[in-house]
Amino acid sequence: MKGNNMSGRVRRNRKFAMAVIIVAASALVLTSVLGYIELHSRALPPRGSDPVAKEIAELEYRIAQLKESLERNPNEEYFLTQLGNTYYDLGRIYQYLNNEPKWVESFAAAIEPYGKVLESKPDNVDIRVDRAVAAFWSGNLELAGEEFERALEINPNHLNANYNYGVFLFFGLNRPAEAISRFARVLELNPSDSQLVAAAQMLITQAEQALKNPVFDAIPQGNK
Repeated sequence: MKGNNMSGRVRRNRKFAMAVIIVAASALVLTSVLGYIELHSRALPPRGSDPVAKEIAELEYRIAQLKESLERNPNEEYFLTQLGNTYYDLGRIYQYLNNEPKWVESFAAAIEPYGKVLESKPDNVDIRVDRAVAAFWSGNLELAGEEFERALEINPNHLNANYNYGVFLFFGLNRPAEAISRFARVLELNPSDSQLVAAAQMLITQAEQALKNPVFDAIPQGNK
């Protein structure tokens, strides 16, 4: 029973992290959903009048196109990156809809194409961070931690890596003290994104409060 209660707390923490991440969305996505909708042609007929349903349909169509392209060119970095980004964007939409099974499925699907890009470009920190975030939201905390740590080994001053690693440490592993150091590093890097600065400051305050809460600190660290 105790294990189930702890797991429930972690799940609630991850759902709250989703709201925090949306505040600073520019720190988390290489390809925004809105940018995708504006820049790509609408190749499918609309499915009803729901704009979110239209976005889902277009992203699913884009995924199908990219998979066909990869059947002909399985190692093409551009197609692999775009496939990972599109699955990532689909996961973000399902988060907006609060559909956890679908967002987990979508983020999990992004992991493989990102990983294939990293096989040939292991020092691509942007891809590595996106893969780490996708792993976090799909529940693969071990992989998320490995990718964040590797990203920061390559570039300790990478803004998004520091911010997202802080989110992961706080809401994924319940390690607020370590998370504070990452958010503080974000502020030291002096980002121009005011939303990101506000989010980092807010998270520092929340992490400091969490340190005073022994129940929060009692949650076991790990993948479950």
